Amino acid sequence: MIARPVGPGLQSQIVVPSDSPARTLQDLEGKDVGFVSRDGFSGYYVPLDALLRAKVRVNMSITGNQEASVAQLKVGKIAAAGVNGLILERYARREGFAYRALWTSPMYPDLCIMAHKRVPADKIAAVRAALVGMNKDPEGRKVLEASAAVIKATGDTGFVASDDKEYDGYRTFFKNTLVKR
Repeated sequence: MIARPVGPGLQSQIVVPSDSPARTLQDLEGKDVGFVSRDGFSGYYVPLDALLRAKVRVNMSITGNQEASVAQLKVGKIAAAGVNGLILERYARREGFAYRALWTSPMYPDLCIMAHKRVPADKIAAVRAALVGMNKDPEGRKVLEASAAVIKATGDTGFVASDDKEYDGYRTFFKNTLVKR
């Protein structure tokens, strides 16, 4: 592990439009629910695991990406969506979409930047220093600000150093998930 985005991390959510009659996960029984792809952690594995643990069967709609899930939810094509809460929040702010979370996961560290084990330690250290130092570098700061403007991010931007132990929650999740791979 080299670095991860600054901030508390990510949470998965299962959400419905604010005017939806659904109030619990059980209200989604037999309904169409959007998921990003069968590879997405916060937009597939975590919300689907929550539905399986609640014994709620849904019709899965694979949307391709987080914003497509929310867009389909917004126009009524699906009843609910499993999404990354931060991406949903940014989309909702930008598009004026009112939603309600039926379920929210525990916090997981944001996805990290990694290097293959054959990459020399000095190269990893240089990349880590560059990423962690972006906030203090004028050119790096411009890149971070421009990126934040595109995705309508608020709050701190940049990176912090990370290590393998921070990601034990992911390993525990995959060890215990009810989602079949």
